Amino acid sequence: MWDWVRKADELSNGGSPFAIVTVIATQGSAPREVGAKMIVNARGAIFGTIGGGQLEQLAIGDATSFIRGRVASADAKVFRYPLGASAAQCCGGVVEVLIESINCQPRLYLFGAGHVAQALCRVMIGGAFHVDVVDERSEWLEQLPNATHLFPHAVSWDQFIDEAAWDSERTFVVVMTHAHDVDQAIIEAVLKRDTRYIGLIGSRTKWAKFRARLEARGVSREALARVRCPVGIAIGGKSPHEVAISVAAELVATLHHPAEASKEREVLHREHPHEDERVRC
Repeated sequence: MWDWVRKADELSNGGSPFAIVTVIATQGSAPREVGAKMIVNARGAIFGTIGGGQLEQLAIGDATSFIRGRVASADAKVFRYPLGASAAQCCGGVVEVLIESINCQPRLYLFGAGHVAQALCRVMIGGAFHVDVVDERSEWLEQLPNATHLFPHAVSWDQFIDEAAWDSERTFVVVMTHAHDVDQAIIEAVLKRDTRYIGLIGSRTKWAKFRARLEARGVSREALARVRCPVGIAIGGKSPHEVAISVAAELVATLHHPAEASKEREVLHREHPHEDERVRC
């Protein structure tokens, strides 16, 4: 029997989403026994087998679709495959598999562990996101709440970016460090990565300066349009906790209803044009 536990542990530690496919029931003639397992990553690559043929191809397709549709850390669903004409197989039996998604939760890469970041981490506790907080200042990381899905990283921002997993559906980035030049460098670096959301703390004036500098460095306007600055929705309030609520609201809205979130953001910022001038440090 192949060591699927070791492979699952390796993939889980790597942070990329995958699914475990397990044969849980068979009727009549079937290519594999109950308990046979296969691991499928988001690209459809497999490790192990549940019998090959069209059965396996159907399971791979369902597994990759299941991975793409998940926003929870783990989820499972049973799929039933009759091995007849519809599966292009003549075994005549039936196979049921359990597909379990792993590492499918969205991840927030939060650069900076200052006042607003501290508040944002507390607001995000209990939600769908795993939160990775990146700051070389260990004294700030030590002030973070102790939570299951909160991970402090006392490393440089460029080291973290090089080592992190990036995904166009599940990676969210918020930049709020203690220095503007660091903020700009991080934005330039993450624009080269696959992300679903990039937010930058600060005013429209700050972003206008960053945008001009980045354009001069060859960053396209299309890429720069991915950045949301000021980050968060305009709800009023200048305290770290209130700003954190506005950022968390935009993150959750983007996760579940991206089109509506973008539309509401435009409306709120149009109605509150000075909202971006609040203190956010």
